[in-house]
Amino acid sequence: MTKQDYINYWLSTAREDLETAQSLFDSGKYVWSLFIAHLALEKLFKAFWVRNNESNFPPKTHDLNKIVTGTDLVFSDIEK
Repeated sequence: MTKQDYINYWLSTAREDLETAQSLFDSGKYVWSLFIAHLALEKLFKAFWVRNNESNFPPKTHDLNKIVTGTDLVFSDIEK
């Protein structure tokens, strides 16, 4: 598999998980919706990690902060 294949894998599974999270939310299962949304975000971050690193295998963790550390993503605080 190419690097782009790995990126596409993470993006497509993130998209599927986000659709599942939306379905759960719509049915009132908010805790499960949040859990699956976290997985979707994790997979999206892993796609960025693969893009920004030599390896095609992101860290085996669910810690979003650890995954994002290996990317070029920058987050800013939202002021009220």
